[in-house]
Amino acid sequence: LIDVAQHTQNGALPIRTNFILDEFQNMPPLKDVTTMVAAARSRHIRLTMIIQNFAGLEATYSKEIAQTIRSNCNNLLYLLTTELSALEEISKLCGEKKVKVGKGDKEHEETRPLISVSELQLMKENEAIVIKTRCRPYKTKLYPNWKTDWGINKTEADPFVQREKKPIATFDLKAFVQSKKQDSMMNQMDNNPFTGLSSGINPFAQVPVNPLPFNNNSNDIDKLIGGSNDNDFDVDELVKRIDEKIAELEKEEEEREKLEKEKLEKEKEVKEVENTEKAELKSIVDEAKDDVSNIFNNSKKIKITEDEFFDDFFDE
Repeated sequence: LIDVAQHTQNGALPIRTNFILDEFQNMPPLKDVTTMVAAARSRHIRLTMIIQNFAGLEATYSKEIAQTIRSNCNNLLYLLTTELSALEEISKLCGEKKVKVGKGDKEHEETRPLISVSELQLMKENEAIVIKTRCRPYKTKLYPNWKTDWGINKTEADPFVQREKKPIATFDLKAFVQSKKQDSMMNQMDNNPFTGLSSGINPFAQVPVNPLPFNNNSNDIDKLIGGSNDNDFDVDELVKRIDEKIAELEKEEEEREKLEKEKLEKEKEVKEVENTEKAELKSIVDEAKDDVSNIFNNSKKIKITEDEFFDDFFDE
């Protein structure tokens, strides 16, 4: 666009062009951005760069390039930030004011910032500070974009697609366990050949017999199938006991692994001691062999005749 503007009669575009660059600091670095920013205004090109903080702009570009971009921006609109250096810089750009403090003879003037860092941090929603070249900074309130009438006819949104609600299948664990419990009880009853005898007496032997091995005792039945009566059966308690048993088995497994590890370490230490002792013993044996060899070799070098031997004997 700058090249097009240079070929016009007055060196500017016939229609002003606006670039709104949201999240400018997160965009890929633009080539020759300093030249573009410096030459854009006279060519009827306006750049609106929206950033979160100055540090992000310096991270994308170098510190010098970021400073050049900021110095070529004649209008600064502040909304909110948490960057301390940016807050301090905006507070200084807004200028200072003189206030009188003290009373009587102690009354004097002090210079204070027009707006402090804490006041910048506590600005309300839609409030903004405008810093314009050759103008005093001022605080204003912006009208929200979604409340502005842009002359666009708003159509009703498409209705949401209604999905068919299907019932969710559930599983009742307690009812399942109780059902299995009753089935187990009925199987035990069906397998007894004397179930149909209400008197409990064998007609052939005429002696009382016990139709079931647990003497029709509900507690024995519960013990056989692993539970209490149906009304007192607690699934949560059963799950709790299973978890406790699993935890106990895991603890035993950890202790067994710990003992095996200690055993392996002790065996390793014993092997190291044995290897050390063997090495020391071998060293002692080798030294002893060397000593015996030296003595034997030296004895070969000494030659004593019989006359010398007997002379020494009689001299004593």
